[in-house]
Amino acid sequence: MNIKTIAIQSPGDMGHGIGRLLFEGGYKVVSALEGRSDRTRMLSREAGIEDIGNIGNLFEGVDIILSIMRPDKALEFVQTLVKNSVQYSSKPTIVDLNAIAPTTGKVAAKEANSAGLRFIDGGIIGGPPKAPQNQSPRLYVSGPGADELMTLNSTGLDFRNL
Repeated sequence: MNIKTIAIQSPGDMGHGIGRLLFEGGYKVVSALEGRSDRTRMLSREAGIEDIGNIGNLFEGVDIILSIMRPDKALEFVQTLVKNSVQYSSKPTIVDLNAIAPTTGKVAAKEANSAGLRFIDGGIIGGPPKAPQNQSPRLYVSGPGADELMTLNSTGLDFRNL
């Protein structure tokens, strides 16, 4: 996969820090910010993350979606993507970096795969990257396609393929 555009859902403290490193590393970084708080919008702007409006727009030219949100929202987010995916031929890869139970991850992967969406399981250990030191948390990923995320390490991120 040739990664050019990356979506961050949701660009809070961790997400916007990761998004900033990706943006500074030369990637186009977007987020569907419809209904999000003024704080989230401000963090996104400061990180170079482009607001693309609603969730459906994640299917327009996005290569991967990094899901970085409250764990109780992670499965619902995947299910929303699955519902929206039937309208689009483009199928971005979902990278779930949330602290969800293994059984929840398996359900999310099965639902995503059934809709033609590739699902990569992962998790984040550490705090958000902050300027100027930009120390990245470790982003552990596993499953088919996880090796393709290692190219993002050129931005200063620390993806580890298990």
